[in-house]
Amino acid sequence: MGAAYIWIFSSKKDENVDLGDMAKIPSSISEYKKKNYSAIEVMFAGAGFTNIRCVPLNDLSIGVLKKPGMTESISINGNSVMSGGQKYPKDASVVISYHSLNR
Repeated sequence: MGAAYIWIFSSKKDENVDLGDMAKIPSSISEYKKKNYSAIEVMFAGAGFTNIRCVPLNDLSIGVLKKPGMTESISINGNSVMSGGQKYPKDASVVISYHSLNR
């Protein structure tokens, strides 16, 4: 009985596999434009990325259509990121751009 238990649960997709010097973009970044930049930053840090920079766009005067703090774009080493799953070195340059008030 114990062996069957181990086989059933070990065949489950393991998202916490040690990737060595690599980190995997979290699948939870889908629909990132609806999420606050700090939540995206936490997701990337939790995935193992170590070189994360958040950049305010200073593009809003009152924030009616777009809310301050909402993510506009994510790039890794200059390449736009739209979904999770890809692997990059942990020290790859992650830039999260977000809407902010123009002051």
